[in-house]
Amino acid sequence: MTENTATLIRTANGRLTEPMVGGLDRYDSRTVETKLEAVHAFDKAHLVMLVEQGLVGRQDGALMLSALRHMEKEGAVATRMRVGGALHSGEYYLTERLGPKLGGTIHLGRSSADLAGVSRRIVLRTAVLSMARQLIDVQLTILNTAPDHLDCIIPAYTHGQPAQPTTYAHWLMMWANVFHRDTQRLLGGLDRLNLSPAGAAVATGTDFAIDRSRVATLLGFDGILVNTMDATLSNDVFAEYVSIFSLLCANMGRLAEDLLFWSTQEAGIAVIPDRFCDTSSIMSQKRNPSFLHELRAMGAEAASTLLLVSGTEFGTTGQSVHARKTAENAVWALVGKIIKRLPQMADLIASTEIDPQRAMRLTENSWSQATDVASALVRHLGLNWREAHHVVSILVRLATERRLPPDQVDLALLRTALAEAQIAAEDLDGFDIADAVDVRAFVERRTNEGSPAPSAVTSSAACLLGITTAQQAKVEAAERTVAEASKALESAIDSIVND
Repeated sequence: MTENTATLIRTANGRLTEPMVGGLDRYDSRTVETKLEAVHAFDKAHLVMLVEQGLVGRQDGALMLSALRHMEKEGAVATRMRVGGALHSGEYYLTERLGPKLGGTIHLGRSSADLAGVSRRIVLRTAVLSMARQLIDVQLTILNTAPDHLDCIIPAYTHGQPAQPTTYAHWLMMWANVFHRDTQRLLGGLDRLNLSPAGAAVATGTDFAIDRSRVATLLGFDGILVNTMDATLSNDVFAEYVSIFSLLCANMGRLAEDLLFWSTQEAGIAVIPDRFCDTSSIMSQKRNPSFLHELRAMGAEAASTLLLVSGTEFGTTGQSVHARKTAENAVWALVGKIIKRLPQMADLIASTEIDPQRAMRLTENSWSQATDVASALVRHLGLNWREAHHVVSILVRLATERRLPPDQVDLALLRTALAEAQIAAEDLDGFDIADAVDVRAFVERRTNEGSPAPSAVTSSAACLLGITTAQQAKVEAAERTVAEASKALESAIDSIVND
């Protein structure tokens, strides 16, 4: 690989006269393995355009394109790894197979910078569409699972403490909305991502009469990045997507945190299936939910990767071109984990078991229904909200001191709380304290849009299903554009090699 580098790019007795020190060979294909398939597509599209523009003869173009197709029979990525050259592995291969005169032709009108930029955007586009499809599957899994839990009462938590009664279906719908936004962010950036830097070279383009739009079309891009300096020297869209990945991983980690807490012996609400658990080497009773810990760890990895990408872009324009390779490889590693874990997370959501009796007891005995006792006082006694809030805070304290669960609180204790608050309590006749502390009634009263009442959850699910279907159509349209471009590229190659 070092010998090839000295021969093709870093030519012997050229500008540089000493061999490069070890570890700095930027033509090592191992450093760009994830991008080699995209580089291969760019090599073919670029050659087609050069032939069509008359910059390369049809006979020479046919020889080179036929050679690249022969590479595919050997395995394009494996062959490019063998010959070396990294982003320039196509040139290395053509030189090996056809000689330096033809091999050196392919780089006409382009640079390492647009090779890097085009391949980066193709790999990222593939990942984004894959993630979006998987996230849509997660949403559909949630929408299919939620109806089975409309009546499963659980406590909602704030500050790590029981806050108000809700349902497991309502909690699931929260995640449907969260992952819907993650999908929106992924798809919303496509208008910026799916633009081609091909032909921009390193900063100013080329004086050869290339057709940048033709290459963009053959690679499935929606258009070109017009300004040639911006096209290859700016990397904000890549950083934008890494921030989207970071948010997605943070959300996956938060879902894992909820289930981790619920699956503890102390909470005992959720049972995580065995396939997501491991055990201890000495404590054989353990069911460690290792998959949930993996989701949590991905949040930290994503945050550090975002910091790496952002830090790489510091400096004057063009300063970070070489350093991007290190940041990119960290991103591709993260992307691989996300794509692997999203279907598993969908399986986790569908198969986690909830203990409704245990969840109901936790909800009932935690005073999470206190808000509705205050609401009832506002309605029955005409108190303002702050007065009612104060009375209920006293009531909860009195009940806790007497070790009374909410369903054993009676009007006598409420009168005591009112008296302590110095509020007259003559008009408590007809006050239904049992209804006020009933957690199921609490949920059923919340029928406003997006609330936990079964009817509200069902309505929200129907609405989100329609929006998710529209997202699915957008993904399919983008995938269709890429597939049709690939067919058009092969057809263009056929017209040259069969001429």
